[in-house]
Amino acid sequence: MSTHDELKANAAGYVLGSLDAGERREFESHLKGCAECAAEVASLRPIVSVLATAVPQVTPSAELRDRVLRSAPEAGGAKSRRSASKTRVGGWLPLAAAVVIAVGA
Repeated sequence: MSTHDELKANAAGYVLGSLDAGERREFESHLKGCAECAAEVASLRPIVSVLATAVPQVTPSAELRDRVLRSAPEAGGAKSRRSASKTRVGGWLPLAAAVVIAVGA
């Protein structure tokens, strides 16, 4: 079972839809009884809606796609769930990065 702070860090990931199924279920279960996390989710939803339309959609070139696909197997393989969650700086990081990109565009 995760601590409240660990679960709250997943709020942005939850709103962005980037949690895996287990993380999402755990967060949703916690969300039912936590007004603080519910308020966090409510405050993030409008930002995500704005971000969806703030940056124009760009189709990558075929060359870029091929380079990414060629390098993918070299990326070091899959991490365990535990190590992946330990390397997560916070659930807010993807949202913060998106805001920086949107503001800079």
